[in-house]
Amino acid sequence: MTKKPLYDTRESFNYIGKRGLKRKDGDEKAGGSALFTRDVFFPGMLYAKPFLSPYAHAIIKNLDTTEVENYPGVRYVLRYDDPWWEEHNWTWRAPFYGWGAQYEDLLGQKARFAGEAMGFAVCADSEHICDEALRLAKIEWEVLPFYIDAEEAIAPGAIILEPEVNPDTNLRLDASGGFGPDIMGDVEVGFAESDKIIEFEWSEQEETPAGVEALSAVAVWRSEYLDIWIHNQDPLRNQPELARWFGKYHKIRIHSLYQGAQFGFANWLGYYNMFPIVAGILAQKTGKPVKYMYDQSYWHTRSYEQGVYRIKVGFKNDGTIMACQNESIPSISEFSTKMMQGTKIQHFHGWNKVPYFNRPACVCFRHGMRDCGLMNMIFAKVAGELDMDPTELAKINDGCQGKPMSYIDEHIKKEQGFPNINSLDEVLKTGKEAFDWDNKYHSAGTRVLPNGKYHGVGFSHSVAWSPDPNTYLHQFQIAIKVQRNDGGVRIIGRHADGGWTHETTICQVVADELGAKYDDIEFRPFDETGIDTGPGCGSAGLVNTLPMTVTCARKVKQQMLEMCTSPGSNGCDPLFPGLTPDDLDTKDSTVYEKNNPDNFKTFAEVSSYQWQFYQPFNAFHSSESHLWHVEYMARQATFIEIEVDPETGEIDIGDTVIVNDVGKAINPESINGQQYGGTTMGISHGRNEACVYDPVTGVKLNDNLIDYKWFSFNDYKGPFDCHILESGLGYAPYGAIGCSESLGAVNATTLGYAVYNAIGKWITDFPITPDKVLKALGKI
Repeated sequence: MTKKPLYDTRESFNYIGKRGLKRKDGDEKAGGSALFTRDVFFPGMLYAKPFLSPYAHAIIKNLDTTEVENYPGVRYVLRYDDPWWEEHNWTWRAPFYGWGAQYEDLLGQKARFAGEAMGFAVCADSEHICDEALRLAKIEWEVLPFYIDAEEAIAPGAIILEPEVNPDTNLRLDASGGFGPDIMGDVEVGFAESDKIIEFEWSEQEETPAGVEALSAVAVWRSEYLDIWIHNQDPLRNQPELARWFGKYHKIRIHSLYQGAQFGFANWLGYYNMFPIVAGILAQKTGKPVKYMYDQSYWHTRSYEQGVYRIKVGFKNDGTIMACQNESIPSISEFSTKMMQGTKIQHFHGWNKVPYFNRPACVCFRHGMRDCGLMNMIFAKVAGELDMDPTELAKINDGCQGKPMSYIDEHIKKEQGFPNINSLDEVLKTGKEAFDWDNKYHSAGTRVLPNGKYHGVGFSHSVAWSPDPNTYLHQFQIAIKVQRNDGGVRIIGRHADGGWTHETTICQVVADELGAKYDDIEFRPFDETGIDTGPGCGSAGLVNTLPMTVTCARKVKQQMLEMCTSPGSNGCDPLFPGLTPDDLDTKDSTVYEKNNPDNFKTFAEVSSYQWQFYQPFNAFHSSESHLWHVEYMARQATFIEIEVDPETGEIDIGDTVIVNDVGKAINPESINGQQYGGTTMGISHGRNEACVYDPVTGVKLNDNLIDYKWFSFNDYKGPFDCHILESGLGYAPYGAIGCSESLGAVNATTLGYAVYNAIGKWITDFPITPDKVLKALGKI
């Protein structure tokens, strides 16, 4: 039996999907008046900075901060042995996300990577005084053995790095599964049914997030009340942690101003909690506002994309992939997401070996690169082995959760009321035509250009991120208020901004659903109101906020129509006597009679008639949502053209075509921005980006944006051609689907097949730098 869709869609759109609207944050950001966390200032404010370990692994045996404390302008020195920790029964540890050392002390006595904030922090009248005073500490160290390479850390005979945690091994996790079980079917059965089996290894290097705004936190105590300004996309995540140490939840207010782009990292890294905690302690100790800051915002984190993957794949001669097996070191495999969500492959087994070793905390940003990379490297290798067009291989194996797309058409799309559209077919049709794929594609290593360079094309694809109505979080809410007398509309709900036009997009939705003018709607999600929308976190922010936004706007609209046909709050006659709510509608910030549009009242008149229209709405929209079986039916793809110079190994990136099925394009300009930026970041990861460590000291050598090589738009020889498709195959209102994080993720390994297609040799150690190309060609 066909289910009713979760949300009734609209017959027409006024602002949704419209280009050229003025961004709600545009004037402030373009004009320079926008306030970021680093801009927060209070009279008498102090500054604080931590000491950074010069060693990859060491313990402070003795710390003398006498000269630091006596330096003019220093107000307080917070040490690892400060009485505050014991007085508060301090037990805080920041777990690393994914892999690396298991936990991190807050200004602890032990350093587990070079550059770690540890030992002590200085609070002073200025940043300069902090910098000068930090150099004056006298420290006696016990320098410990370290491993920068994860495989060395778990090799036989390796020195134990964390004996107090595990005296027997540096292997922290030896198990199947990442965020969920990475086992489906039986790989041995799949291998037995395969015509061919190949085994290969691919690896990625650590990269550093290239942020815009250095990390900071500002703390102000007002009696027993604490105000904190943080640099984070998810302020709600910090609030409970602060409440553990500084008092009850309701006495702590977290403010989220504009955020210089973080690409997700601080949302998930427990280590980040040290910023607001230390700021709060120092503000409490000094009785002054304190800004706690790092000069470099990303030195202490790394991507979790780094890892070595050992892959075994079985497949039929016609391209049907039967089984995939992966052992990853040290990164966590995620077969359980992209490969399982977006293919008909039935047999998987992923195994993770996660060690302790001495690099910074790993972190989720540009999310899913290893996951999409794993999928695309498997597809690339199989296509190369069969000398098959990789776009055809993608179609052969398309499906969801081990089921072919024909099954999804009949049992998901049809039963759940989705349109019978094959997203991958549409994505490939659009992308191949725009790229001229059929004319540019060729077998590997078979086309040399007149300029002597090798020509290659690359293709990558994956599922598009879609919300799951079964997992909407209960704590998220949004409220809409029509202001009394002037009829302006205020959207209420804290949500940190990260530059992804969230405010603008939500205002577009409310304008259409409420029947208001876009210019009459305001959404400034900076301060705590007791209501939190879904956090930024890439695509999740919009699609998880949409359900409550749409439902809330519809409830407010209905409330207005009912009040217009009822006696006023002071007992006066209805604004539309003799009519029912069904006789009315709204548009352009007016309520009007459908059969007589000249009979209307402005929102200002309506709001003056009643006290207020206000409707908070929780994200958990329906008790029946758990009955829905969710599949990821939308797809995305990237096509690139390259030229490889056989004399220098340089790779020139030519035409780039990006196609995203976003379900419904609410803000096309924002989607284009994600397409441009995400693709650039992903290809940069595969072409250039890697952190370099000194093997003798364990110190990162390219911890800056001069020596750290990254791609910009100027590094592309050819144009970007971005395409947006709207299949309606998402579970959010209008069938919307996310696009942002996946763009960078999908393109991280696009060059793998492209370079192979150009030179006929595989390079599976990313990034693919000129020296690796020359080595593959036998030139060095």
